[in-house]
Amino acid sequence: VQAHSGADAAPKGTLTGTVQLPAGEAAELVSVGLKGTSYGQVTDMRGRFAFKVPAGSYVLVASMVGYRPLEQPVEIRAGETTTLEPLRLVAGNAELGE
Repeated sequence: VQAHSGADAAPKGTLTGTVQLPAGEAAELVSVGLKGTSYGQVTDMRGRFAFKVPAGSYVLVASMVGYRPLEQPVEIRAGETTTLEPLRLVAGNAELGE
C-alpha cells in the first residue's frame, strides 16, 4: 500500500542557478531557499544550486553571513528547469528590525 500526500504528488519543476561574491567569484556555502517553504540547500564550491519544487510562484532568498540577503521572485513550471541569471551578493549586514 502506497500513501500519497498532496505535496508529494504535486507536479514539480527544477530551479537552478549560481551565486557570486561582489567581485564575481563563486560564492560557496550560501543558503538558498524558497521563502515560506522548507525547500532549499547550500551552494557548492562553484556557487551552484539545484533543487526540485512543486510548480508555482515563490520568492528565492539567498543569504550568507557578512552579506545582505537577496530576494528574487521565481516562477516554477511543472516538468521544466528554471535557470536564474547569476545572483550577486552585496557586502554588509541587513539592519536589525527590518
